[in-house]
Amino acid sequence: ALVDEPGGFEATFSGLRGNPWWVEADIEANEPLVRVEVRVEEGAFQPLAETPWGSWAASLYVQPDALVQLRAQAQSGEMALSTPVPWPP
Repeated sequence: ALVDEPGGFEATFSGLRGNPWWVEADIEANEPLVRVEVRVEEGAFQPLAETPWGSWAASLYVQPDALVQLRAQAQSGEMALSTPVPWPP
């Protein structure tokens, strides 16, 4: 899902994949990313780590059918949120 933020930061969240114990996604942005996080339902955001192959991932438990949302932060401090999606995608 493409997300436009008022300041001009744009991030595209794609390739969301995983299982009940793994979350991984591809993020393309028009500014360098300093942080990508995920939250399950309305919980707290948890960090994803950049992988050697360019995606962002973390090992965490996600209950089936829970809504997962990603948040990307640009070097400028601006943030973009993905549309929540039911897990697994």
